[in-house]
Amino acid sequence: MRRMIDYLLNNEWQHLIEIQTIQLSLLEELQKQVDALELVVREKSITKRERD
Repeated sequence: MRRMIDYLLNNEWQHLIEIQTIQLSLLEELQKQVDALELVVREKSITKRERD
C-alpha cells in the first residue's frame, strides 16, 4: 500500500512539474510578445513626435 501511495504521489509531482514547465514557457513567450509590442509603441511615439 505504501509503495502505491509513493508511486501515485511521485506521478502527481511529475505532472505538476510538467505543468509548471509549460506555464513558464508560455510566460516567456508572452514576455517576448510584450517586449515586441513595447518596441512598436515606442517607435510609433518617436515617429509621431518627429512629424509634429
